[in-house]
Amino acid sequence: MTSRRRFIQALAALPPALSFRPGWAANPASPDPSRLALIIGNSAYRDSPLVNPANDAKAVGGLFTQAGFTVDSHLNATRVDMMAAIERFGAAAKRPDTRLVVFYYAGHGAQLDWRNYLLPVDAVVQKQDDMKQRCVDLGLLLGQLNAAKDKTFVIILDACRNNPFGSAYRPEQKGLSQFDAPVGSLLAYATSPGNVASDGDGQNGLYTEHLVRELGRRGTRVEDALKRVRLNVRLASNGAQIPWETTSLESDVFIFNGETGKLSESEIEKQLEADVTEWTRIKNSKNVDDWVNYLRNFPNGRFAEIAQMRLSRLLAEAEQLAAEKRREEERRAREEQQRLELERQERERAERERLRLAEEQRLAAERKQEEERQLQELRRRQAEQKTLEARRKLEREHQERERLRIAEEQRQAEERAQQERQRIAAEQTRAEQERQRRVAEEKRLADEAQARKQAEAAATLAPVSPEPTAAANTPASRLQQPTAPGGAPLIEIHAGVPVPVLIPPSANPYSAGRFPLGRNFSIGDTATFRQSDILTGIEERTYSPRVTKVDYDQDRVEFNHGQLITDLMGNMIKNGPLEFDSPVQFIPAEFQVGKKWTAAFRRTLNGKQSNAYYDFHIVRRETVAVPAGSFDAFLIEGNGWNITVGARLEVRHWLVPGINFTIKREIVTHGRNNRFGQTERHELVSLRQKTRGIL
Repeated sequence: MTSRRRFIQALAALPPALSFRPGWAANPASPDPSRLALIIGNSAYRDSPLVNPANDAKAVGGLFTQAGFTVDSHLNATRVDMMAAIERFGAAAKRPDTRLVVFYYAGHGAQLDWRNYLLPVDAVVQKQDDMKQRCVDLGLLLGQLNAAKDKTFVIILDACRNNPFGSAYRPEQKGLSQFDAPVGSLLAYATSPGNVASDGDGQNGLYTEHLVRELGRRGTRVEDALKRVRLNVRLASNGAQIPWETTSLESDVFIFNGETGKLSESEIEKQLEADVTEWTRIKNSKNVDDWVNYLRNFPNGRFAEIAQMRLSRLLAEAEQLAAEKRREEERRAREEQQRLELERQERERAERERLRLAEEQRLAAERKQEEERQLQELRRRQAEQKTLEARRKLEREHQERERLRIAEEQRQAEERAQQERQRIAAEQTRAEQERQRRVAEEKRLADEAQARKQAEAAATLAPVSPEPTAAANTPASRLQQPTAPGGAPLIEIHAGVPVPVLIPPSANPYSAGRFPLGRNFSIGDTATFRQSDILTGIEERTYSPRVTKVDYDQDRVEFNHGQLITDLMGNMIKNGPLEFDSPVQFIPAEFQVGKKWTAAFRRTLNGKQSNAYYDFHIVRRETVAVPAGSFDAFLIEGNGWNITVGARLEVRHWLVPGINFTIKREIVTHGRNNRFGQTERHELVSLRQKTRGIL
C-alpha cells in the first residue's frame, strides 16, 4: 500500500534550478561495470559531412564517464566498427551484474519501411537496397537489448540531419520513424519523427548542447531532464525543432550514482508547497516566460501537462501575434514605400508639367511665327492659284470639246462593228442547231436498236427481287453516378450509426502513433453517458453534460450552467458539490503509448477536504465498445492514493484525440480495510460535437 511519503514524493517536482550542481564539478568516478554506455559520433561522411556529431559524442562520453559509467566511445565509425561495437555492447548488457544501459548516437540517420538506420561514415547509398546492406539497422541494437532481461535501457538518437546521402539518393521520408519504447526502456530523439534536426552553429548540435547541460544536473531523473531539453530546444529553434521521447521505464533513472538520496519530509513538503505556490502565481498568466520557468523548475509537477498545453497555446498565440506584427510592419513598409514612390512620382510629374508648359510656350511662339509666314504664303499661293485655275479652265473646255468629238466617232464605229458581229452570230447559231438535230436523230436510232437487243436478252431470264433488310438502332443508356451527400458541420454519434474513423490507423507497425489532445469545445456540445456498477452491471443512471459556456481567457468550460466545470483540456475543476483546488490533471496534452504523468490535487466535498494523487500511464491503443459504438481509443490507467482517508484509487479511461468527451471511464476505490468504495463505469451513449481541434 502506498505510504504518505510515497504520496508526497509523487507530488513533488524536482528541486529548483539553483539547487542543481553540474556533473562536471565532481571528480571523475570510477567506472561502474553495472552501468554501461556505448557512444558513437559520426561526422566524416564522404558525401554529406557534419560538423558537430564527433564533438557531441565527446561531450556525452565525457558526461557519462564523469557519472561513473563504463563507456565505450567510437568516433567516425565504419559499418564494421559499429556492428562489432553493438555486438560487444549487447553481450555486456546480458551480464547478470548489468543494471543500466545507455546508447547514444550522433550523426546521419534515415528511415525505410518504418525501420530506422544509422549511417556509418563509409556508407555509400544510391538506392533503397543499399541502405539495408550498407547502414546499421537500429533493430539490431534493440534486438540485442531485448535479449538482456530485467535491464533498464536508455537510447538517445541525435540522428535526423537533413540530406544524409548528399545528391546520390534522397529517402522518401525525412528523419527517423516513430518507435514505441519496449518495457523498461526510454527512446529519445533529437526531433519528432519525420522531421530533421539542426547540426548547430556552435561546438555542439542544438539538441546535444542542451542534453549535456540538463543531464549534467545532479539529482535529476532522466525523464525530467529530457523534458527540459525538449522545452529549451523548442524555444531556441522557435518551434522548428521539437525533441521527442517515448518511455516505458518502470522506475526512476538517474545518470549520477549517489544522487538519489531520500529527501526529508520537510524538504518534500517544501518542494510541494513551491509547486503549488508557483501554480497559484501563474495560473492566470498570459506570459510565456512564466510557463517556461514553471516547466523548467517542475518538469514533472502536478500541473506539468496543463502547463504544457497552456504554453503551446500561448506560443501559438504569440506566433500569430508576431505574424500579424510582421504583416503590419510589412504593410507599413509597403505604405511608406508607396508614399515615397508617390512623392517621387509627384515630383517627376511636376517637373514634367513645368517642362511641358515651357515647351508649349516655345511651340506656341513658333506656331505664331509659322502661322504668319503661312498666311503670307497662302495669300501668294491664292493669287497664283486664281491665275492657274483660269488657264486650266480654258484648257479643260478645249479638252472636253475634243473628247466629245472622239467619243462620237468611237460610238459610230462601235455601232457598225456590233451589227457585223450580230450577223455572224446568227449564221453560227443556225449552223449549230442543224448539227445538234442530226446528232439527236442519230442517237435516237442507236438507242432504239440497243433497247431491242436488251429486250430480247431479258426475255430468257427470270426476274429476281432482292430481300429487303431493316436496321435497328438501340440508344445507349446513361448511368447516373451517385453523388455523395454534403458533409455535416458536426460530429454526431449514437447507437445504430457506424462510428466514423476519428483517428487514422497507424501505418507504422512499430508504433501506435502520436496525436495532440485536439479538443475544441463549443457551446452546445453534448454527450449522454450511462453509469453502471462494475461489480453487478446494474445500470444506475444516465446523464447528459452540455457545454453552456466557453471562456478561453480563463481556461474554463462550463457544462449545464456551471454544474460541471473543466479547463479547456477537459480536466475537472468542479462537479456538483465536489470542487478541486486546481484543474485535476487527468487528461494529457498529447497521446503516445508509454507516456506517464502525475495528477495531484486537493478536493473539497461538503466542506471536507482531502488530498489525493494519481500516477497515469498511457497503456495502449485499442478498440473499446460502448453503447454509442466501437471506438479506436487510447487506454489510460491511473493508480493512486487518497492520503487523507486512506483510500486506494484506480481509474481507467478511454479517450479519442479530438473528441471532447471521454468514451469510457471506470473508477474503483478501496478503503483502509480493502473493501470496495466506488465501483463506477461510465459509457458513452451518444455524442454531438461541433468542431475538432487540429490532429
